[in-house]
Amino acid sequence: MVRNYKRKKEKAYTRDMLLEAVKLVKQKKLNSYAAAERFNIPRSTIISHVYATRGQKQINPGKDTVFSRSFEQEISSYLKIMEKNGFALTTKEVKALVSEYVKRNGLITPFKEDIPGDEWLRGFRKRNGLSIKKPQSVEMARKRACNPYTVYEYFDLLEDVLNDLDLTVKPERIYNLDETSFCNDPSKTRVIGEKGVRCTRTTSSPGRDNTTVLLATNAVGDKVPPLIIFQGKHLWNEWCYKDQTVKTAYTVSQKGWMETSVFEKYFKSVFLPAIGNDRPVLVICGTPLRDYV
Repeated sequence: MVRNYKRKKEKAYTRDMLLEAVKLVKQKKLNSYAAAERFNIPRSTIISHVYATRGQKQINPGKDTVFSRSFEQEISSYLKIMEKNGFALTTKEVKALVSEYVKRNGLITPFKEDIPGDEWLRGFRKRNGLSIKKPQSVEMARKRACNPYTVYEYFDLLEDVLNDLDLTVKPERIYNLDETSFCNDPSKTRVIGEKGVRCTRTTSSPGRDNTTVLLATNAVGDKVPPLIIFQGKHLWNEWCYKDQTVKTAYTVSQKGWMETSVFEKYFKSVFLPAIGNDRPVLVICGTPLRDYV
């Protein structure tokens, strides 16, 4: 049987407003009529809470939830922790998690086959400050590199290398090479996370087909011509910028990703001639480039 859900009208008052109205009536600063008019709360609701005719232990407008407040807060906290560490859960995964809890504890719920529906999930998100969002894909290696202990260890090592090469006051000889990819077919996965917080979802390997850009610059801001890698077997003139004053290197690879042969050719024919003959030079490569150095 198809259920035709009719959304109920939102309460025009909050829990705090109801508490204040009940307090003023109990203190006889307002009667029930005046309190109902001031706070836009049904008089019958105020009276029932003043005299506890409904036997409520706490004031909270709206019907009871399927699970206790403490359980919902526990699940919400878990989802936020998973999101923070790059493993935000999809709506399907959240439903499966709750369903597993219900079955293990033998709980009786209104859920069909003990699997919560979209209505419950919508209310759960609203009550716990969660939202559905599209995550930014982050590879596992990059996620680990965000660990503060890894960062501190990296800078300690960098300081030692700079001292050994006598480059602490020669920023023009310190170069950074890094690549970034523009995915042509981004994932449509949606995950649940805390409202107002950017979300990432860790992946174990790179995404789909990409156009890759390799950038190189030194610590004073001098730039080396970048490299743009398109997907394909042949490099078309239409893909290249026509203005010769804008120095850029172009090439292709099967998937639009960086490859060892591509990196070696760029490094020897573009990067080395561009930086001059002063030595030593420290080249710091981003994580993805380590496989090609």
